Amino acid sequence: MTAATRPNRLNIDLKDLTQPWLDYCLAHGVTPSEAIRQVVAKLTKVPPEESPAEGNERRLVRREIRLTPSEAAGIKTCAAREGFSASRWIVALIRARLNNAPQLGQRELELLAMSNLQLLAIGRKLNQLARAANGGVTIADGGRDIVGELRKAISQHTERVAAVITANVSRWST
Repeated sequence: MTAATRPNRLNIDLKDLTQPWLDYCLAHGVTPSEAIRQVVAKLTKVPPEESPAEGNERRLVRREIRLTPSEAAGIKTCAAREGFSASRWIVALIRARLNNAPQLGQRELELLAMSNLQLLAIGRKLNQLARAANGGVTIADGGRDIVGELRKAISQHTERVAAVITANVSRWST
């Protein structure tokens, strides 16, 4: 995106002030963009609660945690086993505890993708039945076969989704 398409973007050459500015931001735990917004809000007398950046949940706050080497190795092992990077695993753990929301790993996402493929297949079978019924065809042995296939697909789908939910709940509740 260019400045023309994003009129709210500033591009400032700080020259020899770049490193001191970055050091200031790091020391105060804010991004350079957030710090600039704070300066502009103060200079224009816009109260912080009216600043568009306030309450923006997409903005992230950086926190540092200190772990023993064995704790760090344990996190790395758990994260790799569950399809996460170490930092993503820590964030997922926190979000699962705070929000009680699912935090899916790579394997779970793959299972859900396969589940969606099964749902699409079920939809195709249902369309076949609907076309046959609309064409005046009565459901005979072929129709019963389709219904049996649908029951089997729905059962497999239900088992996969249940496994994903169980794995997710047990991961974050232990």
